[in-house]
Amino acid sequence: LISLACLIPLGALAQRNPNFPARATPCELQIHVSYEDDHPAERLLQVELLNSNGGSSGQAFTDDRGYAVFQATAGNYRVRVSGPNIIESTSSFFSVNERELTHMEYINVRRTPSNAPTGPGGTVAVADLNVPDAAAKEFKKANELMEKNDLVEARKHFDKAIKIYPSYASAYFGEGVLEYKSGDKQKAREDFEKTITLNDHFVPAYYNLATMAMKDNDYKRADELLSKASTADPVNPQGLLLTAQVDLLMKNYDGAVECAKRLHAMQQHQSFAIVHYIAARAYLYKQKPDEAAAEYKHFLEEAPTDLRAPKVREELAALTNSQTPQVSPAAQPQRP
Repeated sequence: LISLACLIPLGALAQRNPNFPARATPCELQIHVSYEDDHPAERLLQVELLNSNGGSSGQAFTDDRGYAVFQATAGNYRVRVSGPNIIESTSSFFSVNERELTHMEYINVRRTPSNAPTGPGGTVAVADLNVPDAAAKEFKKANELMEKNDLVEARKHFDKAIKIYPSYASAYFGEGVLEYKSGDKQKAREDFEKTITLNDHFVPAYYNLATMAMKDNDYKRADELLSKASTADPVNPQGLLLTAQVDLLMKNYDGAVECAKRLHAMQQHQSFAIVHYIAARAYLYKQKPDEAAAEYKHFLEEAPTDLRAPKVREELAALTNSQTPQVSPAAQPQRP
């Protein structure tokens, strides 16, 4: 089971401007579950969020693209995934930062042997379909050790898998996740870059690279990576959400609003209601308070029980009552 925390800088999204309402505290935690061959998981797999003490902090089920969504405050968590035709798996710990607006975890689970796929699909490269058994065994062992958070031994097995089969895109991706968790961001970046060199349709690698670029304030690079990911998977809601964030950070407010509209038109849009919060910020900078208010209302309609809902209601009331000053172009910060 492989996971990588994708950290989204919240402070920049909130513009750090006193004229804007303070941000809501809870973070939208998005779990993307896929199989070991990178096919998105089927609907209705159970995803349980576990706190640092092992207790349950909530349950959700995957949608038709393998996503499950939680609202979480800052802290350390694990997730346990179970359901028909898969081997129950529990992730290693990951942290949610109090400054995050959204947080992603990519998680692979293994099918039971009788339910293994018989053909290619998803993000699997042609080269990965020809993986030698010996390399596949090393990759599987590395994932098992990642589940136990034994990163040192897991690295050895990823290295063995790559040595046996140098075109193993999934192994490079897995090692990139490992290096990221170990704190070697440069090595992780190199592994993700190698992943998309071997498989230019490996969407999670683009997302990880884009998120790392955002953390480095390299929004142009993040935009380029998300554009390439969109070419591989143009209707991925996670991609639209990330693109909306980057557009807002680059002051492409029209782009952020357009992403929100496209995501809202999707069947599973309620799992990504936070995009309306982003659109509202964009409209505030476009000096369009009525449209911003409409986006806040969309958020509340789609996620009325979200932990951020009370704060959004406060912001909406302040906006409706004209208690929140509009921001003039001259007052905008140089870097959003």
